[in-house]
Amino acid sequence: VCIVGLCLLQEHPSVGLLAEELLQSSVYSIFAVEQMQYKWYEELVSLLPGAHLGRLQPKAANLKDLVVEAYKKLLSQVEVRVGMQDRHAHMFSLNVSAHCPEASKNTARSRCSNVVFNISVSMSSCPSEREVVGFVRPVGFNESTVVRVRPACACRCGDQQRCGDEPRRSEPNQANCSTVQAPDCRVGGDGGAGHHCSGRGRCVCGKCLCDTSRFGLIHGKYCQLDDFSCPRQHGLICAGRGECILGKCRCMTGWSGESCSCQASAEGCYHGDGLLCSGRGQCICGRCRCDDPQHSGTFCEKCPTCTGACQSHWKCVQCHLS
Repeated sequence: VCIVGLCLLQEHPSVGLLAEELLQSSVYSIFAVEQMQYKWYEELVSLLPGAHLGRLQPKAANLKDLVVEAYKKLLSQVEVRVGMQDRHAHMFSLNVSAHCPEASKNTARSRCSNVVFNISVSMSSCPSEREVVGFVRPVGFNESTVVRVRPACACRCGDQQRCGDEPRRSEPNQANCSTVQAPDCRVGGDGGAGHHCSGRGRCVCGKCLCDTSRFGLIHGKYCQLDDFSCPRQHGLICAGRGECILGKCRCMTGWSGESCSCQASAEGCYHGDGLLCSGRGQCICGRCRCDDPQHSGTFCEKCPTCTGACQSHWKCVQCHLS
C-alpha cells in the first residue's frame, strides 16, 4: 500500500494510512498467525477496521476454519463508519449509537449483532456551500450510503420577506428577518401550552434546534420525540410499533400498552370450537388468561374437572386402549 507517486519514498506506510486504504477499498483483512508471532499482531488488529486475527496451527491445518470463522463474523456483525468530505470534516461531528436486541444502547462502541444504528450530525460552524455530503459505510462491504446535509445557519427571507419560512411579514424598511418576532416554538403554535421546543431545544427563526443528549437522539418539530426515554421490547423503542413522545409511547392502531406490546385484536384467542378462550377466560393482549387456575392451555381448553370433560375425550381414550 502506498500513495501514488511516493511509492519509492514510502516503503513502509503508517498504520493510519493502511487503515484508511482498507476502509476506502472495503477490504476485510484476515491475519492467520503462528503462536510465536501472535502477540505482535493483537495491537495491530485493534487499529485496523474490520480485521480478524486467528492462531494458525502447524502446517496451516486450520487455515480453512479461520477463513470460515472470519466470514461468519463479517455476516453476523456490522461496524459502521461515518464521515464528511475532507474539507468539511472540521466543521461537523458525527456520532453513532447502536441498539442491540434485548440490550441497552451501546454508545461506547459502534458495533453489535442484528443492530439498529442511530447517527446524529452536529455542526460547529457554517460552510459556504448550501449542501454538504457525508457517507455511512459498513466496514468490509463494498457499498456506502450518501448523506446530504443542508445547513440552516440563519433565518431566510423570501421574495415576500417571510421570516423562518413562516407567514409573518417583516416590517417596512427592515431588511433583516431576525428583527421580526419569530413564530412560536411551542406545541400548537402561537400561545401554545408548555415550554418552547418542549424544554429540550432552542427556538431559532421559528424552528426548534433540539439539544444533544448522551442518552440518544432528540428530534421532532418541537423536540418532542426521542429514542431513549420509552420502554423497549426486543431492543426496539416502543416495540417498533409507536413513537416515543416525552417519555410515553404513542402506539400505532391495533396496539396498546406502555411499550406498544399489547395487541388489540382477539384473533389469536379463538380455539377450534369457535369460542373465545374456550369460554373459560379473557383475551388480554392477544393471549388467553383463564378465569380459573384449574384451567390451562393456550386457549384455556384443558379443564380436567369440568362437567363433560370425560365425555368429550372418551373416543380418544378408547382409541388408545383398543
